[in-house]
Amino acid sequence: MDKLVVHGGSTLRGSINISGSKNASLPILAAAILTGEDCIIRRVPDVSDTNYMIQILSALGADVERSSGTVRITCADIMDEAPYELVRRMRASICVMGPLLARKGRCVVSLPGGCVIGDRPVDLHLRGLEALGAKIEIEGGNITLTARDGLRGAEIDLRGTHVLPVPQIVGLDEPKETVEDSRVIKGLEMDIVSHDVRKFFRLLLRKNGYVLEQVLSPLVVLTTPEHEELKSLARQSITRHHAHHYLGFADTQWKLCFKEEPPRIKPLLYLYRVLLTGIHLMRSGKVEANLETLLAEYPQPGVLELIQRKRAGREKETLTPDETAGHEAAKLKLEARLAQERDSSQLREVPDDSVRQALNDLLIRLRLGAGR
Repeated sequence: MDKLVVHGGSTLRGSINISGSKNASLPILAAAILTGEDCIIRRVPDVSDTNYMIQILSALGADVERSSGTVRITCADIMDEAPYELVRRMRASICVMGPLLARKGRCVVSLPGGCVIGDRPVDLHLRGLEALGAKIEIEGGNITLTARDGLRGAEIDLRGTHVLPVPQIVGLDEPKETVEDSRVIKGLEMDIVSHDVRKFFRLLLRKNGYVLEQVLSPLVVLTTPEHEELKSLARQSITRHHAHHYLGFADTQWKLCFKEEPPRIKPLLYLYRVLLTGIHLMRSGKVEANLETLLAEYPQPGVLELIQRKRAGREKETLTPDETAGHEAAKLKLEARLAQERDSSQLREVPDDSVRQALNDLLIRLRLGAGR
């Protein structure tokens, strides 16, 4: 591997011209597919990845001109299949998938290559597009996406942890351990919540299903080696008493169903999801939060039809009295089953003391690291 050796001991003086970001340029270049009008992007760095992206756009039918750091792109007529020979060279070529689908209603993109820093799956992109209404097929190394009726906006929840700096922890004022923000960004409802690591770890030890699902989620935007360590400890913290969280959460969702009369589809789907997640957790010791995956193992009459109605943009649609009565009966059965699974579960009663000690050690390392 090539390396750069810097010998210090001398004062640095002078100025340099900072180029644009490669990682920011790639999705911006791909976004030009969304329109047939001229797009001018400035300060695009002249590196191999941006050159590959320009080649992909050209192969799709775009008219591309590059002069120094400025790129002019016109996608008046664009194809819906990205060329394999170019896509395979760079993982970021997956960025053309969403714009192509939105523009054409269909696209075919090869599973990308070009990753030299380990396995970085593209399922986050696929699940996001699926939530927006896309149908996805993967065969022979190709991803085929269709959305003939267009993509529809969806809610995006971002959950995470952060490390408060040491002065905020040891100072007189109480630190703000939780950061929350809700806003609409380009038509998408964004709900963001992040806890300081100490609060997050304490919640994990208190049988809190929210943080358990967050740390073990397969959808990861940003991760660290400490996250991998935390996932292992989270699995060891699972107890049969997590069932209480899911029973309480289900009760909350049922009340939300009737916050408006007549009740709506969306909170009802959450109700089924949390109860089935709790049942599966008690039986297997594993977190599964995908409702369709859960329904394959624990079928529930009428729920797949509710999912289809939600995907068709009808999630705020209301339920008839007959539908409400049927779902209430199903709720009571699932709550009773979750209680039975809890009582017969082989999961531990409380986490081992070693788990608490390991979380404490990890917290100290994170906190002291943030103070450097």
